[in-house]
Amino acid sequence: MAAAKKASKRPASDWKPRWGSALAGLILGVLLGTGGTLGYWRWFSKPSWAGWSGQNAYFDYLVKTQNLESSGYWPKALERCLWLYDHGQELGGVGNPNGDNFSGATWIWQPLVKAYPPALEALIKLRADKVASLGASRWPADTFGEIVAMNRVLEDDPKTVALYVELIARDPAHDDDYWRAAKDAILEAKRYDLAKGHMGNFVTDYAVIEGRYLNSLKNLENMRGDKAYFQAQKNDDLVRDTLALADTAVGCGDRSSAMAVLKRAMARVTDRRLEAALAKLQRGKGGPLGA
Repeated sequence: MAAAKKASKRPASDWKPRWGSALAGLILGVLLGTGGTLGYWRWFSKPSWAGWSGQNAYFDYLVKTQNLESSGYWPKALERCLWLYDHGQELGGVGNPNGDNFSGATWIWQPLVKAYPPALEALIKLRADKVASLGASRWPADTFGEIVAMNRVLEDDPKTVALYVELIARDPAHDDDYWRAAKDAILEAKRYDLAKGHMGNFVTDYAVIEGRYLNSLKNLENMRGDKAYFQAQKNDDLVRDTLALADTAVGCGDRSSAMAVLKRAMARVTDRRLEAALAKLQRGKGGPLGA
């Protein structure tokens, strides 16, 4: 991001009339009289962010941008993403103290970067500018968090790990803050040498995973559709998260906790991957436990 932000100028409205809704409204208006027709049209024709404030406007802006992507209007979607990056807090965005808004909009950037090469180029430049500004940032951990989010969208997590190593070498006082931002990338890279000093109680960490799983099962009770399919998906999430946690425990030298979390997960679901991982640990074999 440039040091001095450009003047705030929201991209032109992308609103298009929803003719089906308009026709229904006009018919309703006829029944209500001319005033009803005009009143409905005034409501119908205004941008949906009008009259909203705070995060309603922010997320409405994101949804409009996503709709453009879905329709293939990539240049316009990129224009809106770049505007949001600099000015998202004007819509009540969820940016950090630097005023950045990238990490709250990664789900909008991801399809754009994959489908539209100019968006990829733009994001690479934004990342380079952000990395260059890191040394002068008043909130370096927050700036690093934005860079981590960019690397995730660019599928370039190794750069997150490398930058983390560089940062803790020159700014060890903020190691915990940098770790929180880089944790997922570090664990996926299996850099357990970097993780050892930060990981807590693995059994407690599993309790969080299990709690999330149980809550999802409660939600299934009121869900319409193929409940068996969603149940299978939630079971798979539990297995994958448990295996990743057990792998981390083994990498950090805590095999007993790894076996404990595997056994707890096996009490919830029956899955050959969990059984194979536990058997591997009990035989004392090394290497990844599987996913």
